Amino acid sequence: MPQTGSPPHVLGLLIQRTAGIEFTMVPYKGGIEAVAAAVAGDVPLVIEAPTAIAPQVRAGKLKGLMVTGREREPSLPNTPTAIESGFADLQGEAWIGLVAPVGTAAPRIARLNAALAEVLAMAQMKERLASLGFQPLVNGPQDFDKLIAAERIKWSAVIRNAGLRLD
Repeated sequence: MPQTGSPPHVLGLLIQRTAGIEFTMVPYKGGIEAVAAAVAGDVPLVIEAPTAIAPQVRAGKLKGLMVTGREREPSLPNTPTAIESGFADLQGEAWIGLVAPVGTAAPRIARLNAALAEVLAMAQMKERLASLGFQPLVNGPQDFDKLIAAERIKWSAVIRNAGLRLD
């Protein structure tokens, strides 16, 4: 299976564990190369961001098997979620967050969060993010802290169960 960096690689480990299958991870420099290898038939499957695979699925060059988000991916509307495919414990989503240094004053964080919410609510920004495969979700700092903590626990367990260690 093509592997282009930590997120797809670790997600591949979760897929193996959850689905009870094994496959060999094949390193590629980036998503474009990994997707090209799948299109060419050099590898049997690829785990990559929807923005990288959706054009190939729409063109009939790849078949979308499942997405690992909580909901169906708008750019891949006919591709079921892992949950719909019978894998309730298989969820992995890429996310981007805004962070500030520890000790940043609460009023400043509140202003930043409000400004971010305002920008993300703009129609032009929503359209642009959607075209890139992003769905904005604006929560408060406490919710973001909880997300980071939950993700750390989840992915640390996947890495630990796979026996991976830092060199």
